[in-house]
Amino acid sequence: MAGGGEAQAGLILALAPGQDWSAAAGHYRTLLYVHGAERLNAAGATVRHGIDPEAVRLVVAEGGALPLTTLLRCRVRYFTDGVVLGSRTFVEEAFQRHRAFFSPKRATGARKLKHADGLYAARRLRLDLLGLPA
Repeated sequence: MAGGGEAQAGLILALAPGQDWSAAAGHYRTLLYVHGAERLNAAGATVRHGIDPEAVRLVVAEGGALPLTTLLRCRVRYFTDGVVLGSRTFVEEAFQRHRAFFSPKRATGARKLKHADGLYAARRLRLDLLGLPA
């Protein structure tokens, strides 16, 4: 928050009856993109660096939904930090093949990835880059 008054005041997202989190997250993401957009002066020079205006336009047009390429880029860490990524069976098989690299106390290899139905990794990832709870 860096001492900013607006940031310290906080942000409350209220879900309307029957509204799911993805709709509220879309509104919030739109807000972040609009306020984080790069600012140009009348001459076209950058006044404040930020999110590319075309990216902002796309996110606003999609109601806060991110393009698949952006989501994939955010998820790339699963491919690197997760060590092994795939179905539970695939991760368990890789865990057994490379058992010597893991703690003897560890009983299983697969760790379910939250917010990624059906995907497992060999390491539990505690930080979600999209802002969803870990």
